[in-house]
Amino acid sequence: MSIKFGGQFYLNSPFKHSVMPVFKCHLVGNLNPFRKRSAFCSHTALLIYNKFITCWVLFMKLLLSSLLILLSISAFSDDNRALLVPIKKLTDLAMQDDILLHAKKHDGKMDLNAIFSKEDHWIASESKPTHYLNKPLQYYFEGLIQQPGSPFVELILMGSQGETLAAFPTPTDYWQGDEAKFINVMADEQVFIDQLNWDESTQTISAQISVPVKDASGEMFGVLTAGVEASLGSLGRIEAE
Repeated sequence: MSIKFGGQFYLNSPFKHSVMPVFKCHLVGNLNPFRKRSAFCSHTALLIYNKFITCWVLFMKLLLSSLLILLSISAFSDDNRALLVPIKKLTDLAMQDDILLHAKKHDGKMDLNAIFSKEDHWIASESKPTHYLNKPLQYYFEGLIQQPGSPFVELILMGSQGETLAAFPTPTDYWQGDEAKFINVMADEQVFIDQLNWDESTQTISAQISVPVKDASGEMFGVLTAGVEASLGSLGRIEAE
């Protein structure tokens, strides 16, 4: 038997060039809803299958990313061995005369109203008013960051009230006084590690290290913060130094 969905059912005839109509297509009308339901079910099943595959791929990517994060964080063990070299370099940098003298020179020179006014201007400006910052130190920070093998990707010198005195690259905020990197160091006068992040696109892990800026007597004049970024492979090289 052959089926013609536009009209009627036909029975193949034993005669050579003819077919015999058997019955009209009122039965076809009964079959069409079934075919529609079948097609709908097939389409729905395909959509569900595609959704399942998409979710499975996303789950596997999330799982792999999580494993990479755990591997990366494990490199920053409890004693932060992988960060010992950057911490030592940043601590030495905070003791350099140019940085210490600049922080000491600006210690308490601006009241908070003036700082907040500069902050408002900074945020409102598309091109940041970098004339607020010390140019020689900015160029010095840029040179340090661009040195081959430098562990730093960012350097910010903050005064004792959280104002930015020098930085490279240009930060999004002028006043850092409400951020953990400033608050914790000013309160404890110790090294503080913050903002441990995983960047999936670059396969890198980054952290912010902050150290106090003190003179030989232990008096504190500000905070120096560095952004440190390393791939899984370079973490091992940092730790080995």
